[in-house]
Amino acid sequence: MIKIQQALWGYSDGHHLLETSTPLSNQAKKILGSLTDLSGNESPRSFDGYLTGYPLKEEKCYALSKTWYATEMSRPGCVWTHTLFIDYDIASNVTAAKIDTLFRRPTPNISDLGEYSRPILLEKCNNGVPAINSSINRIALDLFSIIVQNPSVPIIIASGSSTPFNQALESLIETLGISFFNDISFCTGSFSNRTINRKPLDLQIAPNTVSKSVRRCNRDEIVYIEYPSNFENVISIENFEKTKEFILYCGDKFYKRIHWLMFSTILSKISSQSPFSIAEIISILKDKTNTEDTIRIFTKIIQAIYLPTQYSIEKDLDSKIAILIDLFSSNYEFVEATSIVDKSTVSGIIDLLYNKSHQDAISLITKLSGCTINQIGKSAVNHLSEILTTKDFSSLLKRSKNAALWLIPFNFNLVLCEDIWKQDKNIQLEILKQLKDSFSNVNYTGINYKSIIYLIFETSDFDIVSDLYKTFGDCSVDAFFDWCETEHTCIQKSIRWVNLCKYNQILSIERLKHINNPSLFEMVIKVLDPYDEKMKEISKETWELFYRRFCVNNSSRNINTVFAQFILPIIIESSSQFSTQLTEFAFITVHNILARDEMDYRQWSRLSKLLPDNSWHNVWDKCKRLRKEAKIKNLDIDFKYID
Repeated sequence: MIKIQQALWGYSDGHHLLETSTPLSNQAKKILGSLTDLSGNESPRSFDGYLTGYPLKEEKCYALSKTWYATEMSRPGCVWTHTLFIDYDIASNVTAAKIDTLFRRPTPNISDLGEYSRPILLEKCNNGVPAINSSINRIALDLFSIIVQNPSVPIIIASGSSTPFNQALESLIETLGISFFNDISFCTGSFSNRTINRKPLDLQIAPNTVSKSVRRCNRDEIVYIEYPSNFENVISIENFEKTKEFILYCGDKFYKRIHWLMFSTILSKISSQSPFSIAEIISILKDKTNTEDTIRIFTKIIQAIYLPTQYSIEKDLDSKIAILIDLFSSNYEFVEATSIVDKSTVSGIIDLLYNKSHQDAISLITKLSGCTINQIGKSAVNHLSEILTTKDFSSLLKRSKNAALWLIPFNFNLVLCEDIWKQDKNIQLEILKQLKDSFSNVNYTGINYKSIIYLIFETSDFDIVSDLYKTFGDCSVDAFFDWCETEHTCIQKSIRWVNLCKYNQILSIERLKHINNPSLFEMVIKVLDPYDEKMKEISKETWELFYRRFCVNNSSRNINTVFAQFILPIIIESSSQFSTQLTEFAFITVHNILARDEMDYRQWSRLSKLLPDNSWHNVWDKCKRLRKEAKIKNLDIDFKYID
């Protein structure tokens, strides 16, 4: 049960408030005292029972009045006016009631007015809002067209009767709801210019005989129309209902005549099956609303196209993709500071597109890769890059290598796709460059860099060691040692990547201290440079450790040969006293290598610079120079040749 407060106005030594079911403020009494009285000297019979409507801001309700001529009164010009005070918070329940049945003209027995001192009680109606009565469609829609097309100037309509406009306005109130009229004032029987606080009512229906004088008295710019001669319908029933639904979906605050034309224009553009221009829609919104409301409405539009909402805008897939590309790549004036669509909406759209068809999502990436994307686009692509699987990325790679390379910076974990390290060398180098440009050697937050390096070790067939180190720095050296100690590492693949150890020999030596794999030790020592000045920073205990772990009691001639040639120049140049065992091992092993003429020329060229010179230059001369060095260092070594 809902209540509608009411009041009755009439003659009692002047025009006064006779009864009311609710207290009224002085301001309301002042306004209604004038509006409920006869609106001029004329009283055409065809205007008996005219309507007046006005929002009462303080009372938070709409005052809807009906005025009848009180011909039974002895004094000419008397009227009865019955006013309904309809609260906006119950307006949805009132719209379904036939408004005209709520008005009651007093009987000639003016002493019986008690019924106006009690509120009108109505059952709540849950049957929804009725459609406009078909018999008055044309007038109601014509009138509505005029109201929404002229939301900021007074409208005066010259007519021979108020009846069609009473019916039209009642129909519009029932269909639109009283809340739509909270900024509209009207009178369907203006016999002179009607004003509130010297401001003309928004809509006045004036008899033909006085319409020109009403028009002249109106000082503001006005819209003047003669009914029915130039009364044209520009809104269809279908457009009316769709626009109303669209506005209410976007928000109750926009349900006003000032916004109706804007929403109708936007709706016609976005309802077409063809893609619409994002910039054009935003331009229309920005011209009529503030930034906050523009964002709110535009977000609602996008949600209606892509997400399951109570309001749906149907588009085919090609149009949806085209609109997204426009949304993600167009340049809007305020998009840098404030996103026109929030991230959760963008993520929701991407999720739905991806879940419905991975290939459609991949197609979107391919098309976006050729665009300059904005902040919204970056957010969308970033989210899409995070939900793509390696299988999806392989599919993108097959469709467009350029698009795949473009996507990688949004989520570097995409390079965990094995297929990308099976591409040609230039593509692999480009990926490493992207990784290098975006990360420092110590900043891999959220990136599984070790898995990326492992995958490169396992998959790539190209010599990209230098670029790999430039990208990952010392992390690549650490990763190499960790990878080599895994169960499935192939020794042949390890050889391809061991040169990483050259780029940080100190780190490589440190890592060798913690391994027990002779093959790995031999592989690394082979590529390290014993003549590097940094080798002097390594303690002799480290070299002694390597000797004991890998050379003592070791039958592997290769390891002994490699380590002896590596450690000998270090011993020669060092001021430290190495153990007799290590020293003899280094000198004797290298002596035998020289005796068999098995030392690589480049190695000998570097070693010879550390040995005393000799006039002869043959194999045994090399051995003699090594023995001379031993004497200089006061080493008592038996250089008996051992084959």
